[in-house]
Amino acid sequence: MEERLSIINSIFQQDAEINLLETFKFTENGFCGSIKLDASPKDSLVFDVIIQKNYPFLDCGAKSSKFFCKNVSGILHINEDRSVCLVVPKSADLTTRLLIEIEKLKEWRDKYYIRNEKDEKYDYLIVPNQNDTTFLFTDIKTTFVKDDFGVFEAVEWKPSEKGNGYYYITKINNTSCEWSKRIHSQPTIVKGFYYFLGREPIGKGNISFENWAELNKAFNQKFAERLYKLKENKNELLSILIGYNLPNSDEIHWQAIVVQTNHIPIKSIRKVTNYYEFRFEDCKIQWAKAINISPMRFFGRGATTKKLQESNILIIGCGAIGSSLGKVLARGGCKFIDFSDFENIEPGNICRSEYFLTQSGNFKALSLILQLNLISPFIESQFRYIEKDISTEGKRKQKEELNHYDYIFDCSSDDELCIYLDSLDLVSTIINISISNKAQEMVCAIGRSTIWQDVNEIFFELDHSEKILFYEGTGCWSPTFEASYFDINGLLNLAIQNINYRLEKQLDLNTFLVKSVERNGYLNLEIIDY
Repeated sequence: MEERLSIINSIFQQDAEINLLETFKFTENGFCGSIKLDASPKDSLVFDVIIQKNYPFLDCGAKSSKFFCKNVSGILHINEDRSVCLVVPKSADLTTRLLIEIEKLKEWRDKYYIRNEKDEKYDYLIVPNQNDTTFLFTDIKTTFVKDDFGVFEAVEWKPSEKGNGYYYITKINNTSCEWSKRIHSQPTIVKGFYYFLGREPIGKGNISFENWAELNKAFNQKFAERLYKLKENKNELLSILIGYNLPNSDEIHWQAIVVQTNHIPIKSIRKVTNYYEFRFEDCKIQWAKAINISPMRFFGRGATTKKLQESNILIIGCGAIGSSLGKVLARGGCKFIDFSDFENIEPGNICRSEYFLTQSGNFKALSLILQLNLISPFIESQFRYIEKDISTEGKRKQKEELNHYDYIFDCSSDDELCIYLDSLDLVSTIINISISNKAQEMVCAIGRSTIWQDVNEIFFELDHSEKILFYEGTGCWSPTFEASYFDINGLLNLAIQNINYRLEKQLDLNTFLVKSVERNGYLNLEIIDY
């Protein structure tokens, strides 16, 4: 430890631009010291420095040592705890890594402190004095003008053990935000005010307003008077949304303040007869968290093509294939997915489907819908009853209902249903997904009226030396195919990836086969077009 401590002190002492104010010592927090970094022609920067005890290996997701800036604030890439955000290449050598970190610190100093440069990409404001109350907001089809104000509503997102709320903002000024109908059907829990400031609520540098007095130049007198009158009411929690456009963008961001109505720090000052000015006092703002989870951001890290996202989709069969498919599409941003399955969840289903043992005995389709509701606040899902009604009127009604869907994924392995769907001659595109025993192949038969014939022809051509199926217990009921969760999903993910790719490239969807092939001791997946 003494040797490492000596190296650290030596590196800082030998740098001509650094003055070592406090020699590094080893503490329970790591190697701690203080430095002054020359920043001519501006004032020097002073940092408390903490280097982790296992350095150059870092714990808890840290990207570098901690350089806490003591004498300036509001500079880009200074975190809320006043540490500088540095992204440093990894190195297993202490000296090499620390020298790189010091160079990165100097680059940050030159770019953001001395030259005061701005990043091309927007960096959200640092919000001080923030509690754990959280508001989620999304897109809304309305236009806001500077100094607009009014009311907003929110519903509960999830309960909080800490007593602070988690809420979806559902309505601003009587215009509904673009969540699913399920979100809007929940009872309103929070009502508060919004004020569209138009510009960033910046106090200093990139730090949000820290006290109410800074709002005197932000809120107009009409809104200030509205808040003043609330003080006459009984003590209630008030939430205030402050909206603004991100620089060089039409995107709107909201920040939230929470305050008890009888503690709003505002006073009235009599100017002339019957005229009062309302002034906020110097008191710390209690900010809440506000997070933008519009579809663009919620699915921004990976989504299906827009064509799938906006399509009406029906998944028939919520077993091993259908339950995984539902989750893949929901996480990919698809909004309209209905399900059809009449079976209950059995304990034997758990090993290769998307259910939990505690759901045993529950209806598969409804259990899956509940899970998707926990994944996406944009999804609209319901159960669809399909009766194989062969009467003329029955077929007409089924055809009318099913043609509502753009894509019908038949994962049921039900030959009778497949034949029935063919007989309806639907406008919808049918994608029948079937898997062979041991998950050697997955057949994706795509079309409208010849699916059953296509599936049977393909399976007839497949050569399987292993034909023993899995029987659960004893009896004469139908067996099931044998395949693991990872085998099924390996084939399924490639199949969906292929469908998504062809839709994105505006190519026709044709029947294809995903096949597991052994080469040189490794398994490979390949797609065979039919």
